[in-house]
Amino acid sequence: MILDSSAVIALINPKDVHCEDVTASLKANPQKPRILHEVSLAECLVRSSARDESDEVLRFMEIMGFEFQSTSGVAGALRVAEIRMKTKLPLPDCYVIDIAIRLKLPLISFDQKLNVRAREIGIETIF
Repeated sequence: MILDSSAVIALINPKDVHCEDVTASLKANPQKPRILHEVSLAECLVRSSARDESDEVLRFMEIMGFEFQSTSGVAGALRVAEIRMKTKLPLPDCYVIDIAIRLKLPLISFDQKLNVRAREIGIETIF
């Protein structure tokens, strides 16, 4: 499963209104990989970096079995640019869509605009 930053931020914050939803989705799909794009990872680390808690967040992600993906090279840049043109989404969301397309995995996000655009191009979304 591909998680965007909204889903991971909810997961690492037990007080977040969506924490239980993400947790339930991951528990219901234990066989599927848990994948986060490195740009989404950076988004998740912004607040923890400000509080000097990045190491704890990274350890949590390791315990949860997260894998990290990147979009590299000219071919990756071209794919993401095409996704941006088609969807008009911010670049961080386009990276998430890119790995969902490449890995043929569903997307977990609480960003409704991202979910709508992802479904329009054939990506399964969880919320």
